[in-house]
Amino acid sequence: MTETKNTPARNTPARAPKAPAPAAADKAEATVKDLVRDNWQAIQAALPETMDGRRFAGLVFNSVRRTPRLAEATASSLAGALLNAAALGLEVDTPLGEAYLLPYRRRTRDGGEYVEAQLVVGYQGLLRLCRQHPSFRSVSSGWVGANDHFEYRYGTDPHLEHTPALGDRGDPVAFWAAYSLRDGTGDFVVLSPAEVAALRGKDRSDVADPQHWMERKTALKQVLKTAPKSARMSVAMQVDEQSGPGPAPTITAIDPDTGEITAD
Repeated sequence: MTETKNTPARNTPARAPKAPAPAAADKAEATVKDLVRDNWQAIQAALPETMDGRRFAGLVFNSVRRTPRLAEATASSLAGALLNAAALGLEVDTPLGEAYLLPYRRRTRDGGEYVEAQLVVGYQGLLRLCRQHPSFRSVSSGWVGANDHFEYRYGTDPHLEHTPALGDRGDPVAFWAAYSLRDGTGDFVVLSPAEVAALRGKDRSDVADPQHWMERKTALKQVLKTAPKSARMSVAMQVDEQSGPGPAPTITAIDPDTGEITAD
């Protein structure tokens, strides 16, 4: 029988586990926190009295955690988007759908790339700004299915009547938006799907939208062109019109007495 000797195990020190690399969302949030700190005085000055500064900052950080690419945006564009949201008094990226912070990839003339952050005003954000105006009594919109009852006419005796069908409403055949003022006046607009598509251009989304909020927002923006607007509403529509294809205006000043907004 062959005798075997046990070989003692090597006394190798255990290696400390590597610390996990920070997640992209954590890095993005840290980057944006620094930017918010650097611009906090201007952001806080822009916030309306009805909005809590800590809540606003928390919503911004949550938005960046969901979309880390925002932290890759140029500091000037992201600061401008935050200042716009603060000055308009809109909450970003909440279920309310008031406003959204979105990154857009741009190209320079020499073929380089960079990311630009922009504020996109949502349907509910426009409604909120309308309802804050003392002249407004109501504002509404809808989509018309092929099986709905729908009548309208323009002219000296305008009329709009819409009764959605129960059950299957059919494919959309029109979109409408209307407002009424406390003095009894008002206006409405009816747009075909083709007209809405032309107005929206490349502003499309793959997100499920059974109530057609994006199309209704397009109709709402058209009818509000004839409505009285506060300074905030005017800037909100200007910001939203220019989101996507190019640099959006940035709010540069707010009159402390009148609340009037200046934007470049």
